[in-house]
Amino acid sequence: MGFRPVNLAIAKETEGTFPQIKTIFKAEDLGAWDEIQAKFFDEGTIFDKIRAKKST
Repeated sequence: MGFRPVNLAIAKETEGTFPQIKTIFKAEDLGAWDEIQAKFFDEGTIFDKIRAKKST
């Protein structure tokens, strides 16, 4: 996983590395940042569970 380039020349050079994005969304589409934080990144939520699985 990684960030996609925003420079169009670099994006063209690396287009085979990153699949084309079909759907772009904003934080508001997921309920805004407060809701995203509470669901995914607060202590013991989804992000912590994913990291715990990768550690085992």
